[in-house]
Amino acid sequence: MYSLQRLELPDTLTFIGSQAFEYAGNSKSRGFAQEKFGTDPDAPGIETLIIPDSVTTIAKEAFMCCNTIKSVKLSSNLTEIPESCFSYCTSLESVEIPSSITKLGQHAFFNNEKITELVIPDTVTELDDGALSNMHGLKSVTISKNVTEIKNGAFVECNLREVIIPDGVTRIGYHAFAYNENLTKLLIPASVTEIDEKIVERSHNAFIWCYENSTAHKYAQTNNIPFELIKDAPPAASFIYGDVDRDGYITAVDAASILRCSILLEEYDDETKKIGNVDEDSDITANDALSVLRFSIGMNEQTLVGKNG
Repeated sequence: MYSLQRLELPDTLTFIGSQAFEYAGNSKSRGFAQEKFGTDPDAPGIETLIIPDSVTTIAKEAFMCCNTIKSVKLSSNLTEIPESCFSYCTSLESVEIPSSITKLGQHAFFNNEKITELVIPDTVTELDDGALSNMHGLKSVTISKNVTEIKNGAFVECNLREVIIPDGVTRIGYHAFAYNENLTKLLIPASVTEIDEKIVERSHNAFIWCYENSTAHKYAQTNNIPFELIKDAPPAASFIYGDVDRDGYITAVDAASILRCSILLEEYDDETKKIGNVDEDSDITANDALSVLRFSIGMNEQTLVGKNG
């Protein structure tokens, strides 16, 4: 018997089939891995998974129930993380979704316990039903600006605190953000014209942030959900001081980025420097980051809209 702890696949591989490594964790989970891989049932299972760039396709459920995987490096030539690919990978702590990905399949990361934050790159155009559901440790998510629909149960039973839905999304599906007990802010842009039932059911602390007379505003009123109206959006020909990621909103993510720039851990181009230099002094400093952070949590009402040029 042997221990299968690190799995680095050869760079001649192009395809990983359905259920190829299912249960390849500690085989005590069901005994299946011992039968399939000859592992010692008392030995640690796979902890590190490296999928080479030669791989262009992974079939559904390929790594389902690999309950000891802690980190994953995906091929930069994958276009989809398919159905249930990493579902029940309960020890998975980190995964960087490459910018080649355009779709997260149904239940792609279902029932994950350890991932606390996730960035969905702007190449992603589709989040399938329940793609990130039951990720009980997930506190923060950045949603692709090119997603047009938050499908049914996409983030049900996560641990999200604040969600900013990007402008361009037109539909939010059933139970999309339900059972997120710590969700206090769900910002829904005016582009959303269809909202299904019970999107925040059992998310008892949820506030919807929305524009007056928008679909989200009417939805919150009809369903007795607490809401906060967003002030007028800045003119199209303007930029917003502090909005260094240019998503149209000022958040703690912007503040963290500005702080990193101030201590030379992140580099800005000239335009971004102008946007991040909130106090318009000679340079970006921690004071700019603090000002943006205070604004993002409502402690600073100063206008951060500035004219281009």
